[in-house]
Amino acid sequence: ENAMNISQLVSRTYEKLDGGNTTFWTTAEVINNGLNPAARLLAMHKLDMIIRRVALTIAIDQCFYDLRTSGTTDIVKLNRVVVGDDTTDPATPSQGKLYRLRPAKVIGLQTRGEWLLKRQPFPTNYWRYGLYWFGIYPRPTITHTITLVYSGIPAVMGTGVESSNTETDIPESWTSLLPEV
Repeated sequence: ENAMNISQLVSRTYEKLDGGNTTFWTTAEVINNGLNPAARLLAMHKLDMIIRRVALTIAIDQCFYDLRTSGTTDIVKLNRVVVGDDTTDPATPSQGKLYRLRPAKVIGLQTRGEWLLKRQPFPTNYWRYGLYWFGIYPRPTITHTITLVYSGIPAVMGTGVESSNTETDIPESWTSLLPEV
């Protein structure tokens, strides 16, 4: 549950800085140079603070996936990959199956020879390459829904009046630390 909105976080930060005086720092400076970096540092230190799930549709013969196309650019750590839609409760199987994929490394897959050409109905492994590339092995011969469960970074807090009452996506138990950082 998220209890603090952005204006409350700014007020607490002003109290920590100089007893509530807003003469030296604008709200935009407090958010852009204080709260946003503090939230990112906290999320990188406490990886299970923000857990997100995204379902991707993997087409026939698609073994590479650019995560930027799904808006998933905030991954700090990929926790698990599931064949099926695990974003709902209960989870929805894909093609009648619901199971976890095992992690693999590209260098390990390369030792299997012609690994990119291998095809079968259900993938068994996943791999990451760089920040935004995700892949599955072997190439699926049927379309699947795959869910990525990952540790993410918090969304950037806005500085405008319209965003001042917006709640952060940081859990309530951690928001009190942001002005301290």
